[in-house]
Amino acid sequence: QIDLQPLFGLIFVPLFTMRSDVTYLESFLDHISSFPSELRRNLDLMKDQDKTCTELFEEMTKLQKEYIERAEWKMEQLEIVDGNSIRVLGTGDDGPTVLPTTEELVDYIYEHDTLKRLEMIEKDALQRTAEKVAVAEQSHALVDNVCKRLESDLIQIEKTLQANGGFQAPGMAKVNDLAAVQVTPGSPDWILAKVVSHDPTTGMYRLSDEDTESSKSKVCLHLLQAFVFFG
Repeated sequence: QIDLQPLFGLIFVPLFTMRSDVTYLESFLDHISSFPSELRRNLDLMKDQDKTCTELFEEMTKLQKEYIERAEWKMEQLEIVDGNSIRVLGTGDDGPTVLPTTEELVDYIYEHDTLKRLEMIEKDALQRTAEKVAVAEQSHALVDNVCKRLESDLIQIEKTLQANGGFQAPGMAKVNDLAAVQVTPGSPDWILAKVVSHDPTTGMYRLSDEDTESSKSKVCLHLLQAFVFFG
């Protein structure tokens, strides 16, 4: 039996619970430090199981072939007499003849030890195959968990940078960027506005009207990204 419990040992710490004196990359690498060795261990286990299954298959094929050859040889030793009786070759013309049943013919070629060994080999091979599949599934889960964790962390980092104005996604503007704004859809009138904030989740911009001379009288606009254009 293979102990699969160690395969669950890869534990990840949430992005924002890591120590403040280390970078995200250092923290991430630290928490996947055991990943290569765990994956290598699993691949070695599957390789060993493949090798053992191949050896079992070869032994089973050899035993089956030899068993069939012996059964054929035994059947060839039977002589049909008068079209309905059977006599074992080598017993002479006056040897006993019998009319065997199907069960008696099966018993004649039956080898208990050989069939028992074949049954054990088949059971062992099936068990090892199931264990190999389990290890393969656990290996896939290890890789999948790392990928999902990395993807989740990158999304959180992107959101944090966007909120702090430190990340500019395609089509987005940073705080204090100037933009041409179409307040009324389809209208030929445009105004100059400055970005105050942007919500990447909703795509909504908050802007101040820069066409007014006094900062006290500036109008605050809330518009979707479709009505905001940057040079």
